[in-house]
Amino acid sequence: MVKPTNTAKTESAAYVSNIARIKGQGTNSGGSLLEENTSDELSIILFEIGKSTFALPTVSVTEVMRGGSVVPIPRAPAFIEGIIEIREQVIPVVDLRKKLGFSHSDNENTVIIVAIIGGLKTGLVVDAARKVISLSAEELQDLGSIVTGAEARYIYRTINRDGQPIVILNTNAILSEDEISSLADVREG
Repeated sequence: MVKPTNTAKTESAAYVSNIARIKGQGTNSGGSLLEENTSDELSIILFEIGKSTFALPTVSVTEVMRGGSVVPIPRAPAFIEGIIEIREQVIPVVDLRKKLGFSHSDNENTVIIVAIIGGLKTGLVVDAARKVISLSAEELQDLGSIVTGAEARYIYRTINRDGQPIVILNTNAILSEDEISSLADVREG
């Protein structure tokens, strides 16, 4: 479970100035991630799960927050942390580490990325958020036949930055339609 942290601590790697709030975005409900952006550029937020770096398109992200009081939901699937209230709105919180099959870790950099997942505002628990970057369509790489099967649905594209591959997650596939429906019921219930 996400635990509140001391906000008076010094934030890591210009955290506050780069990603504390991503304004004017978070409305993508489907389709190509580049089709809403006429400049053929994609802005992504980099975050860590374990020792791996992942990304989400900022068009799906509404904010990034540290800690918070997550209220557990009885008998929920293991990847659902619970619910949290943000500015008088109750949203479900999903541990993205568990959902993607990574081991759970408690560290003081843990954050919740609030994003629109399948049309539902959802908190995603990750180990650390790093920065927002822009990239061109030419930088996006398709994994093609490298990743196949059910796991391939989670991946939108990859990029290579500083010799490190970074997976850009498909926000429309992180949760199944049934999972989104269940989370919406929890939020409204």
